[in-house]
Amino acid sequence: MSGEERGERREGWQGEGRRERDTRARARAPALGPSTFFSCHPLPPPPPPTSCLINSGRVIPIAITFGFTLFTMVYATASYSGGHLNPAITLGALAAGKVSCLRALTYIGAQLAGGLLGVACVRAIDPTLYAQAGGGANLLSSAVSAGGGLLLEFLLTFALMFVVLAATDTTRYRGVAHLPVLAPLAIGMTVLVAHLAAVPIDGCSLNPARSFATAVMSGTWTSQWLFWAGPILGALVATWVYELGFRPDWDPVMAMDEGGGAGAAVQGAGGGGGGAGPSGGVPKPALYPPGASVV
Repeated sequence: MSGEERGERREGWQGEGRRERDTRARARAPALGPSTFFSCHPLPPPPPPTSCLINSGRVIPIAITFGFTLFTMVYATASYSGGHLNPAITLGALAAGKVSCLRALTYIGAQLAGGLLGVACVRAIDPTLYAQAGGGANLLSSAVSAGGGLLLEFLLTFALMFVVLAATDTTRYRGVAHLPVLAPLAIGMTVLVAHLAAVPIDGCSLNPARSFATAVMSGTWTSQWLFWAGPILGALVATWVYELGFRPDWDPVMAMDEGGGAGAAVQGAGGGGGGAGPSGGVPKPALYPPGASVV
């Protein structure tokens, strides 16, 4: 066997090994995110029995921790799994055709397992505070009806799913160059704002894996259906609204070129067909794997 043939075979083996490692990493990433996510967040005290307001001094740290932890974990896992950390968002991505059914089921299983692992770490770190906080389980304040809590989770997850779809839509990348770089930050800030609004009301779920994991570890299953139905319905409706009413089915740069707008200048700067991308436009960034949807 010649040296050239040996080199080609070695490259083939190495390529197969890399693909296998990438596949395993994509399967592990959805579990890594929730386990880190739930391990880092501070446990909120249980809502008072007659009020939807908890100690205001705890709301801001909780919201900041959730928002920035999600931001960093989405950024870290985006190139492996698309940053899927939430079953509701994964189901929305499935409805949008961004992930296959098999991959969605794999991600959701990993998310639930990662959530359980994260909550177990919280309990092991401080069992006393864990017990005082009721295991961090989502509880609907007695001042709010089940319908109100369902609507709250629906609206907040709707907003989150809409931001996810808009920030990770590859069709828009050529017209907005900074979009893929700032996507994890936009998603994390959406979660932060949602927690500022909802922590005093129901602990703010947005994520069935978060509610499921805390319920399993604490044994608190009150209104558990609400923290599944609200986020999942919100994500599915947001997907429908975005896909039908907001997702561009045209190339922004090409449209500007045809209209003689700013895109024409970009094309001219690229020297006709010799620019950075098609029509001399800006090349589409490759921060996320094909078909990926963050969170």
